[in-house]
Amino acid sequence: MICIKWLRSHSEDFDTMMKKRREDITAQTLLAYDLEQRNNTQALDNLYRTKKAIAQSGESLEDKKRKASDLKNQITKQEHITQESSQRLKNALLHTPNLLHSDTPDGTSEEDNLEVCRHGSIPSFDFKPKHHSEFQHLGLDDAAGAALSGTRFSVLRGPIALLQNALERFMIDKQLANGYELISTPFLVKEQALHNTGQLPKFRDDLFYTQTDHWLIPTAEVTLTSLVAQSIIKAEDLPLRLMAITSCFRKEAGAAGRQTKGLIRQHQFTKIELVHITQEGHGSQELEILTNNAESILKSLDLPFKKILLCAGDIGFSAMKTYDLEVWMPSQNAYCEVSSCSLCGTFQAQRMKARYRVGDVKIPVTTLNGSGLAVGRTLAAIIENYQTKEGRITVPTVLRPYVNNAEIL
Repeated sequence: MICIKWLRSHSEDFDTMMKKRREDITAQTLLAYDLEQRNNTQALDNLYRTKKAIAQSGESLEDKKRKASDLKNQITKQEHITQESSQRLKNALLHTPNLLHSDTPDGTSEEDNLEVCRHGSIPSFDFKPKHHSEFQHLGLDDAAGAALSGTRFSVLRGPIALLQNALERFMIDKQLANGYELISTPFLVKEQALHNTGQLPKFRDDLFYTQTDHWLIPTAEVTLTSLVAQSIIKAEDLPLRLMAITSCFRKEAGAAGRQTKGLIRQHQFTKIELVHITQEGHGSQELEILTNNAESILKSLDLPFKKILLCAGDIGFSAMKTYDLEVWMPSQNAYCEVSSCSLCGTFQAQRMKARYRVGDVKIPVTTLNGSGLAVGRTLAAIIENYQTKEGRITVPTVLRPYVNNAEIL
């Protein structure tokens, strides 16, 4: 959430960033809500002071009661007005996206994203490579998923299920070696956890909600980051580098007709999430570390990929700088996003009141998050890049210890 104190003295900077984001919100609008709320708070404080003065005056008890009775109605009315203006300001700020890092390039869409680098060689085949959804004979069963739950669900069994399990265990072992703490978190959360990280109220239509007032998490970023909500951390305990493997749930409301076959865009998918909590001024350094750790999975699997720096028109709501990692998919002759690594600055910390202490000073933490990686999409990339003419899958070398040293599935 944008710090309103910062906005009061940086309105031009704010407007410039919102224009780069192609957002209509202006500093003038937010500051008008802010002024209204401060004026109403001041009016309410004046009424409270008047009430106190009456109680402390030397007037008769009867006169005090009469004046207090008249004042009570004014206070009740002003409390309601003040609460409403405070909520208007809060709602406006909750719908306002993060500021942009100076490294984030200008641009209107993904066409304007900047390619940073490529890694690995694109495989050549002496046959037409199949789409990963065509490997039903090895256990990728979209039909069973649809029968159980509808479109955008899959059942994995046999060799494909074994390969997914191997991939998950390898990813966990790799990131443990990179220094992350493995944490198991709930899949169901209270509404506040989604407000903490910026999924609510902006993306309400993309989330699944239950009858018990719980929400299904769209990513473990929600739970891992919210672990430090309402807390004050010792500076010497930072950075925190946390990891979770969870199912994730998204309606994909804005993605109708896009990559609906197979494992690319599903309502339920598994993901390794990486979250860093660090000190002010360390965000850029931590983003490089986080992104390199996500890249290390693709390098170990020997999957060709490219690294993209997102432009202002394509970056996420809570992010100020983001790298995407896109893995090569032979059947599409194109790259597909498999990880998004973002620096959020203090945006989430301001929402959830997460701070660290330096002496007597309390400073909002800096948060980062990234996929390390999306398991389904990585699995799809392995199937497509390691497929054989006979419709089998060569197991990547690093995964063989997890499948009883099998070389072929």
